[in-house]
Amino acid sequence: MKVQSRLIDGFDLLPELVWNRDEMTNLRKTEIKSVADREAHLRLILDNTLDAIIILDDRGRITGFYRSAQSLFGYSEDEPQGQPLSILFPANYQRRFNLMFEQQHQPGQLIDFREQIKAMRANGEEFHAEVGISTICDSVSTQYIITVKDNTQQYLAQEALYREKEQAQVTLNSIADGVITTDVVGQITYINPAALKLTGLRFDEVMGQKIDRAITIDSERDEIPVFECIRKGSRVDSIGGDLLISKSGEEFVVHQVASPIHRQNGDTVGSVMIFRDVSKSYRLAGKLSWQASHDDLTRLINRREFERRLGNLIEEAGQESTEHCVCFLDLDKFKVVNDTCGHVAGDELLRQLAGIIQSKIRDADTLARLGGDEFAIILSQCAVEPALKVAEEIRAAVEDFRFGWGGQSFQVAVSIGVVLINADSPDPGEVFKAADSACYAAKEAGRNRVHVFSQDDEEISLRRGEAQWMLRIQQALVQNRFELAYQPIVPVSDHRLQIHYEILLRMVGDEGEMIPPGAFLPAAERYQMMSQVDWWVVKNLFEWMSAHWDYGVNDIFAVNLSGQSLADENLLYRIKKLFSEYAVPAERICFEITETAAISNLSKAQAFIGEMKLLGCLFALDDFGSGLSSFAYLKSLPVNYLKIDGAFVKDMHQDPIDHAMVESIHNIGSVLNLQTIAEFVEHKSILQSLEKVGVHFAQGYGIARPERLPASGGELFGKK
Repeated sequence: MKVQSRLIDGFDLLPELVWNRDEMTNLRKTEIKSVADREAHLRLILDNTLDAIIILDDRGRITGFYRSAQSLFGYSEDEPQGQPLSILFPANYQRRFNLMFEQQHQPGQLIDFREQIKAMRANGEEFHAEVGISTICDSVSTQYIITVKDNTQQYLAQEALYREKEQAQVTLNSIADGVITTDVVGQITYINPAALKLTGLRFDEVMGQKIDRAITIDSERDEIPVFECIRKGSRVDSIGGDLLISKSGEEFVVHQVASPIHRQNGDTVGSVMIFRDVSKSYRLAGKLSWQASHDDLTRLINRREFERRLGNLIEEAGQESTEHCVCFLDLDKFKVVNDTCGHVAGDELLRQLAGIIQSKIRDADTLARLGGDEFAIILSQCAVEPALKVAEEIRAAVEDFRFGWGGQSFQVAVSIGVVLINADSPDPGEVFKAADSACYAAKEAGRNRVHVFSQDDEEISLRRGEAQWMLRIQQALVQNRFELAYQPIVPVSDHRLQIHYEILLRMVGDEGEMIPPGAFLPAAERYQMMSQVDWWVVKNLFEWMSAHWDYGVNDIFAVNLSGQSLADENLLYRIKKLFSEYAVPAERICFEITETAAISNLSKAQAFIGEMKLLGCLFALDDFGSGLSSFAYLKSLPVNYLKIDGAFVKDMHQDPIDHAMVESIHNIGSVLNLQTIAEFVEHKSILQSLEKVGVHFAQGYGIARPERLPASGGELFGKK
């Protein structure tokens, strides 16, 4: 009964149980749907995360490859399923990942991995990625969640930033400029090696220190450039040549540039200072400045600086009615030392003389070397009488000085011109001319003396006249206002000898008048213009011969050359070139050089004669007998003719001494196999005397006067 009762009770409960089962089924369905929803939601999240999400099983095989991973790696969802994680990475990472998951099977081993490495897409393209691996364990299974973030752009940006930083660091470490950065209060936050080297400080000594306490820079600026640029918020240049004093006390001239460092909003947060060592440039600039105003040899001021100071002195004299004096000094016999012992000896002589002259003037006075053997002195606040006394002391000191060189002793002298400067003085150029003229007058009066300039001085007037002639010569050369003339040199008795024509020069005046050479050649000699004049003569003669002369005629043209031309190597080269340009036979040209010019430039004359004789040119020694040492030098000069000085010829027919001199010269010439030419033959009686002596040629007004070179050679031939 009890059992039946219980069964009945059970049947009674059956509808309730059925209802509960349906309810449980519905509840289960709801829970399943909820889980499915959550799974769908989770998958949606995993599919759309910015980072790729990959799920691995406990063997490291891919079980979940979501859309974010598909997009990043280029695989479909099914392709990597069951594959090891290592397929997503280059070969050099694959073994590492395989070992990682093999070791995971050991008890207690969990994977917690996060690194910047390279990953690999399905097409083999590698990219930079941040990879993380996390382990999820429960009582049933172990899984791994892989996150992969493509950080290629970040990596490239970091690399670029690193390279830029590295390049900046290398640059800052390599450049010679000092670089210092500070914060907004001027505390040093960085200093490069160049700055440490210049300052002599260590890195730890300066970091965090105020820049004005750590580094000593003397400047004329009221404010340190770093602080000024921070205060103003703009760049500050200090390029006036500030003085940086290193830790050891060494001084450097530097240029500073300070610039503020701004935030993006414009706020100043610090500064950067760059400074450059310009000591060498300053020393070079100083040296160049010194050289521009000084003479290297004597260490005295040069002509340019002297003229500048003279100009200031003349201006001062005009404004303050003060008196000063200028002395112009020209050494006498200096050339003897130069020619005998060489330029080294000459330079040493100039240095010693500069010291002697300097010792005779005051500190307030100015001594300058103008060039060559010329000096000048400004005697400040000095009238003429005291200036004369100083000039005389200098002259005496130079005269008493003996210069020794190579076992020889030399005595030199000095000619001095003195000019007063006062309120009436003209410009520096005129004062210079006056001083030069006064010095020249001292030389003309016998040298080794002092001459004071005065407006009515005859010697100075002559000097000024020569200066005017110099200008006219320059104009005549430029405007081609010279003309050639000729004078025959004829055989005295042997008419088989070739006739000669001496080529003479005339200047064409402003009115067309012919100006004789005696009027302008002294000025050309004085102002070193004879080479230009002689070149004009030779060139124009060759042009005339090329156009008009019959080269079948054996006549000879004699051309005068000065001592200046003999010493001009460039003129020698140009004349040699003319022979090839105009095809003039060299044996038809005879160069006449005076005995004085030859002796005073003996080595140059020998070289010139030697070069031209190789071409076939002839040479005549003009004015022979005028020097005291004529015969002594004759053997060292390979000339063809001796032109007897006209001073002996013009009176030989009535003066037995002159007759004897002409005869003596002719006899010496005959011994040396030289032909003789007598000039200044003014009448037949002289010609007869010359014939008795045996002189070969004669020239003078008694034979033919000089005439203008004709337009054609035929006119010249007809006069023979």
